[in-house]
Amino acid sequence: MLPSAIVSMTEFPLNSNGKIDRKALPAPEFTAVQSQAGRNGTERTLVQIWSAILERDGVGINDNFFELGGHSLTAMKLVSEIKKQFNIDVPLKVIFEKASIVAFADWLNEHQPQSHIPVLRAAAHKEEHIPLSYAQQRLWMLAHIEGDSSHYNMPMALEIKGPLCEAAVASAITQIVQRHEVLRTSIQTTPEGEPYQMISEVEAVNLPLVDLSASANTLEQTQQLQAYLTNETKSPFALDSDLMLRAQLFRLGNEHYVLAATMHHIASDGWSMDILIKEFVAFYKAYNQSTAPSLQPLELQYADYACWQRNWLYGDVLDAQLDYWQQQLAGIPQVHSLPTDKPRPKVQTFVGARHRSFVAKEAYQQLEILCQRHEATLFMGIQTAFSVLLSQYSNSKDVVIGTPTANRDQSGIADMIGFFVNMLVLRTDLTGQPSFNDLLAQSKKVLLEAYTHQHVPFEQLVDKLQPKRSLSFSPLFQILLVMQNDNVDELVVPGLDIKPITSGAQVSKYDITLSVSESDAGLYVEWEYNTDLFDEQTIVTLDLHFQRVIESVTQHPEENIFTATSWIQDALPTSVVSHLALNDESEQIAYEPPHGETEQQLVRICAELLGVGEFEISMLANFFELGGNSLLFIRLLTKVNKVFGIKLKVQDVFDLNNLREFASFITINCQAMQAKTEMSEDEEEEVI
Repeated sequence: MLPSAIVSMTEFPLNSNGKIDRKALPAPEFTAVQSQAGRNGTERTLVQIWSAILERDGVGINDNFFELGGHSLTAMKLVSEIKKQFNIDVPLKVIFEKASIVAFADWLNEHQPQSHIPVLRAAAHKEEHIPLSYAQQRLWMLAHIEGDSSHYNMPMALEIKGPLCEAAVASAITQIVQRHEVLRTSIQTTPEGEPYQMISEVEAVNLPLVDLSASANTLEQTQQLQAYLTNETKSPFALDSDLMLRAQLFRLGNEHYVLAATMHHIASDGWSMDILIKEFVAFYKAYNQSTAPSLQPLELQYADYACWQRNWLYGDVLDAQLDYWQQQLAGIPQVHSLPTDKPRPKVQTFVGARHRSFVAKEAYQQLEILCQRHEATLFMGIQTAFSVLLSQYSNSKDVVIGTPTANRDQSGIADMIGFFVNMLVLRTDLTGQPSFNDLLAQSKKVLLEAYTHQHVPFEQLVDKLQPKRSLSFSPLFQILLVMQNDNVDELVVPGLDIKPITSGAQVSKYDITLSVSESDAGLYVEWEYNTDLFDEQTIVTLDLHFQRVIESVTQHPEENIFTATSWIQDALPTSVVSHLALNDESEQIAYEPPHGETEQQLVRICAELLGVGEFEISMLANFFELGGNSLLFIRLLTKVNKVFGIKLKVQDVFDLNNLREFASFITINCQAMQAKTEMSEDEEEEVI
């Protein structure tokens, strides 16, 4: 990739964290070229949009969006802004195919303004029972399965040095909660087991101040702080009563603090964490300067989004999107074949650790140049290289990984805290003798199609595909790839030195999460892994091989990928042992009628919830194989507990193989409840 301008400097400006302060870099001077300027209203509007999104001046109509620094995330922002300005839905692949303003303006002129996706507007009136978004419903369901869990806590900690105003910190936290309804929303349940949002007003948010300045020495203070942070990270939220943001301030010494904040994922995502930091800085500055914060009022709230999503994404609209995924993911492996160091636990654990490293700048730049040559993003190249590594390690030609998408292409939600992120399932076919160039082209096609169908909520996809449900692993994929963005510039407050620090216990939501971000030194790589599956040395070796794969494929992009990376087979660690492979062969379930009153009653309940005849319910099938989904499963459990007078929890029965086992479990609990009742009556009689 050739630079569009070169500016000579004696030294780079640095921010308080020692990194290059990009905002302080002088703007390059471009020589004016007549053909570069917008020739009509459409082109001039597009120049303004590109300049704002890419944060650069001097954008010309013949410049390539991606050569100017654009990538998948900024391309989606571009799609959102174009819809706002031109009232037209633009498939993401068009941005790649028409990467200059001239080409894209011609495409716009050939397509009439139209939008198949309704505009997101504030709800005319909030329903009494505001529905959960699909993403919220999934986490609410997981909370029922796992019970009191901190697995979906999103912690953050900032070390602050300087004359910090404690009152300004408390005020900033309170104003953030007041600004975003979702942070003061609890999840309630109807008598039928239907979840809904309830929004509350908040006068002030409690900000506990913990003074650790009296500690005898630095080591003792550090241990005390880590104990507090770990406890904060591990403390679960009560979704039916708590605020979804809590914070603590720790005083370590004179002008030395740590601010810890935790949000629950049901009200937040990675993008929201950046908003939290940005708004904390804005409200803090405003309090100190006695001015209004430099933030625009929010036109929408998360409840508006949830109502909009439910009113649009259902029926034929949802089915059309699901059809693509059903075809794309047909027959995928239930679980990856990557060898593990330890047997997979029967119940998924989230105990995690991290390993960090760098991909050398030369290898990173070679990969970037190769991606540019194929009009692909850096993420596409990394995803391809990662899939090659996983294929070689697992001896599988069918590699499936997940990746998050911001899912914020609707106007008005870019500055909103909330759970918008969605998971995309990316499948790579390595059969035959493909080269890296072949796989990169495949990755580009798969990713663009995935973005086109990104609105399908992950839980809806799971319900449609009906993979094996297990408490042992995540459905559809267990390995995640994330492309991170560095937003350290948001942490600039005059007079204060602020930097993020590790906050508390480490968790791993998936077997492996590979996070990659661009830096001045190269590609920053972080491996988050489940320590109940993998040893540290295995991940270290995996990381070294990942870096070497990038070097190999960029040097020989046209060579058979398995020849170019054949060294992996000889370098595989011998200590790993493969986990037991799941039987992926689907067998038709034979009809088995119910026997006894408990089974008959359970069949009647299932038939009522599923809207089918009782004769269609086989006792050898489980509820999901019969067409049930997560929300219906909650209703099933609510009904069973009411009918049989017991108190089963989701985690008690979620992993049962079929309805016969479910009925047996009901019988056992009924007997235990009866024995407990009789014992209580006997004890009462003895007392009398």
